[in-house]
Amino acid sequence: MAKILYHAVPVPWRKEQKYAFLEKNGSPARVKWQQLSPDDKGNWITSDTDEEFDSFLPVGSKEAKAGTPLPTIFRTYSLGVSTNRDAVVYDFDAARLAKRVEQFAENYNAELHRWQKKGKPKDVDGFVNYHRIKWSETLKRHLREEAEATFSAKRIRQSLYRPFTSQHIFYAPLFVDRMGMFDEFLPTKKAGAENRVICLSDVGLRSPFSCLVTNLVPDLHLCASADGFQNFPLYTYSTDGKERRDTITSKALTLFQIFYDDDGITREDIFHYVYALLHHPAYRTR
Repeated sequence: MAKILYHAVPVPWRKEQKYAFLEKNGSPARVKWQQLSPDDKGNWITSDTDEEFDSFLPVGSKEAKAGTPLPTIFRTYSLGVSTNRDAVVYDFDAARLAKRVEQFAENYNAELHRWQKKGKPKDVDGFVNYHRIKWSETLKRHLREEAEATFSAKRIRQSLYRPFTSQHIFYAPLFVDRMGMFDEFLPTKKAGAENRVICLSDVGLRSPFSCLVTNLVPDLHLCASADGFQNFPLYTYSTDGKERRDTITSKALTLFQIFYDDDGITREDIFHYVYALLHHPAYRTR
């Protein structure tokens, strides 16, 4: 069986300090090693609080989102919007955005019709013109499916592009590669007025953990250029916004009411509790 030895240097150290540490010790034999043993989940690097955190109710899970009856706080969630063409579909000025998106639609449709007239060659990568359009794999798939681009001013929405930086977004299929679920979370102005979405770091491998609340369509890289953001809404809606559904599960509501011995706790209370806890310095430090 493998033996895992581990030594950690202080997190703030720069590379020069790490080089000096290696030079000073001169040999692996002179480093004070810690032998690690995996936990039940196969994790090697653990902390004293890991078992405690395992007992907490998850904010969400892929299994619960897919319909498996597992106890979570939110029944659904979504990654932020990934456009793959920010320069086309985002702008501070709605009129300027509309003009640019209409031009994009004309350019794309012209390429679509040219491809159709040429007998729909299979090598789409080698056929399309890259000078006028930023082609992604998703956009090429739309072309293969012969989907036409159409402009509608109704598709211009308010977005939270970066922290405290709101822009207009043309939120529509074909123009946006991965739209997330915001036609369910924020389909109408009324939904935006009453709904809220907790946006938090997905993995946080390259940037510190971040968490915000918004009632606007959030970008995938809301607080970090590298890490994605998952979004947990208070409500979801039908496409027309007339039907509203809670996302805080009945199981979570019951567990919170039992734990705090308070039948007056509401789903909205739990939503704000989660947001507050994710900001709590002691919780984040641990």
